[in-house]
Amino acid sequence: MSNVRFQNVRGVSPLLCTLYFVPDAIFGTITALVIGRIILKCQLRYLLLAGNLFLLCAPLLMIFSPAKQSYWIQTFPAIVLSATGGIGFFNVANVFVSSSVGRDDQGLGQGIFTTIIQTGTTISLAIAATIAHAGGVHVDSSKEELLRGYRWVFWLCVGILVIPFVSVWFLGRTKVGSELSQPEVSGMPREPTVLKEEVTQEKL
Repeated sequence: MSNVRFQNVRGVSPLLCTLYFVPDAIFGTITALVIGRIILKCQLRYLLLAGNLFLLCAPLLMIFSPAKQSYWIQTFPAIVLSATGGIGFFNVANVFVSSSVGRDDQGLGQGIFTTIIQTGTTISLAIAATIAHAGGVHVDSSKEELLRGYRWVFWLCVGILVIPFVSVWFLGRTKVGSELSQPEVSGMPREPTVLKEEVTQEKL
């Protein structure tokens, strides 16, 4: 929705609009690398909260961004926060789903998770288009009407992101690599641990 806002309200060319989103790819890659380093040391709940908080700040910045404002004041931070929060939240949630099911069911869990994400994205885009149209986004709309319609869509984003932000607080304190995140293989009990002293005594 941001790229359409840039072109229709600010009159930005498609090429310049593409360059506006180059930081999205850069900071998304950096975030993925950082998450891979720290995910074993942090509780998943706090990582999910951080990612969701970044995602919440991005549409709020766009809501209060004037039409003729410079790109660097609010738009650039919003794109950076959106990339950082989106990639971070998705990767951590992906790991959380994998660690919450048995090893035999991890593929199924990943498939269900991806299906929910894709379905939710499709439904959200349809709702966003409907709200934008109701807010005044039409072919012959003025820039003020277009800006109002796009702001309604960003408010929708805030409302949707509040739901996972509240839900994350109810998650347990789970780390990747803990006993809770390494379920047993279904139907196969764990092998008993044998102490070295017992093995030595048996040999004697």
